[in-house]
Amino acid sequence: MFCARSLRLDRLVAVAVCSTLILSLWGVTGAAAQPERGAESMMAAHVADQALPARARSDSAASAASMAEIPQTQVDDSIEAGGYDDCCCCDARTSRGGIGWWVDASYMHWWVNGNAIPALVTTNAIVPPRSQAGVLGIGDTNVLLGDEKLDGGGRAGVALTLGGWLDEDRALGVQATWLYAGDPSDQLDARFQSPDIPVLARPFFNAATQQEDAQLVAYPDVVAGVTTAASHSYLQSLEALMRYNWRRGPGGRIDMLGGYRYLGFREDLRLEEHLVLVDPGGVAQIGTTIDLFDQFNTRNDFHGGEIGLVTSLYRGSLVFDIATKLGLGNVSRELTINGSTSVQTPSGGRATTPGGLLALPSNMGAYRDDSFALLPELDVKASWQLTDRLSVGVGYNLLFLTKVYRTGQQIDRTIDASQLSGILPVNDTTAAVGRHPLPTLSNSTLRAQGLTVGLGLTF
Repeated sequence: MFCARSLRLDRLVAVAVCSTLILSLWGVTGAAAQPERGAESMMAAHVADQALPARARSDSAASAASMAEIPQTQVDDSIEAGGYDDCCCCDARTSRGGIGWWVDASYMHWWVNGNAIPALVTTNAIVPPRSQAGVLGIGDTNVLLGDEKLDGGGRAGVALTLGGWLDEDRALGVQATWLYAGDPSDQLDARFQSPDIPVLARPFFNAATQQEDAQLVAYPDVVAGVTTAASHSYLQSLEALMRYNWRRGPGGRIDMLGGYRYLGFREDLRLEEHLVLVDPGGVAQIGTTIDLFDQFNTRNDFHGGEIGLVTSLYRGSLVFDIATKLGLGNVSRELTINGSTSVQTPSGGRATTPGGLLALPSNMGAYRDDSFALLPELDVKASWQLTDRLSVGVGYNLLFLTKVYRTGQQIDRTIDASQLSGILPVNDTTAAVGRHPLPTLSNSTLRAQGLTVGLGLTF
């Protein structure tokens, strides 16, 4: 499966780079191509000149003579001053000569592919027998939370770029870009409680019985409670690159990029329960409260080298930038799983044990590893030169990072219920053979894309 994903990413990068290079060469050199004047055109010009009155021809000859008297050095200076390197309608970052700096500040609205999570909370429309309440695949049990991808909404962020030229010809430069995108607009923040919902449960697969099971959160005359779920995530990136001009012409320029790239992605998922036992025939005193939580945190940090091409095409006051980049390096991944259960009796007794429901001693802990990863990126931007120094632009960005830990993929639904607190309302707590749940350490590809709008300033 990973090989297939890698091949698809390689093809995407190859197509993007080749397409950009072909279009760039056409755009940069196209404006330089001028049709030669044929013999017929030259003859037509000669006939038109002969048709002028004698005085007009005399004035024209005088003008030509006066032009001939201008020193050649003055003509050369005039051409240089009004040529490509001082184009008023070109990109102010690259068209002028001399050492200079530029800064871009943009607002970002990005999307990250959703976090796939399993079924976490279930209910029943009609109160079933206790042993069937909230159990997946039985009766009218339906999922309130899970079996879907979450946190795929838009994310607000900011991007800042600072660059400068190191030589008078503006052929060698440096640039650095930092960006940050915070929590999505549909960030998970859910709450389910009784008596609003009479039947609430947390489903799991029982390792001992090899069947679906559920831990009750709310059930009439047995337990009353509330369960919550919340997630947080953010993405940030930093790159520091050298920029070298490979080709230029009246229609634009193509620069090569190379340097360092960092990308970090953080994600956490927390599930909580607060239960009050109300079963007169239960194993615990009526009024006993149980508080538990499951916490899954993932951390992904990519460090590596980056190469790329950036093309600037000039069309009047419009500047089109197309950049294709590829990062190759190491992604350091960390998974942290934690959980706890606290029980308090009406008489004041209190006990806390490690482990909740999905986070238990068998999978709790911190797990770290490293892997080779790819980070391809495509940036497209159109800018309007408002003044010699100020521009406004809109753009689109698309990037991928392979072999990333996501929190939803780290949940193992198979549970040895003997690790649970003895007073939790669960159907069967028979000890299972083997250790369950386990840290899955599954990985996937992160995809981030979005729009930007911002201002650019040269100085």
